[in-house]
Amino acid sequence: MQGPSVAYGLGGKYKYEEGSQKIETKVKFGNGNSSNDDLYLGNKIDFGVQFGGGVLIAGKVMVDVRYGLGLTNITDGSNAKNGGFQFTVGVPISLK
Repeated sequence: MQGPSVAYGLGGKYKYEEGSQKIETKVKFGNGNSSNDDLYLGNKIDFGVQFGGGVLIAGKVMVDVRYGLGLTNITDGSNAKNGGFQFTVGVPISLK
């Protein structure tokens, strides 16, 4: 199954490692100044596409795998986009 998606950024963490250099900062949204403590991104809203599918095993366990591909630049003046895998295992509940 595939289809469009809309995401709204609340915050997060940015981790970067190159050689012996490790950086971990908080991600915030708005027009603040990025520093060593916080990384500010200008765009809270991300439009994208979801790809994936799932199966129902013996009518009791649901397994779903998806990939989300962001289509909107998350920072001004660059080509940085979101992307991520989602793996779900659950039990379906009938609401009838």
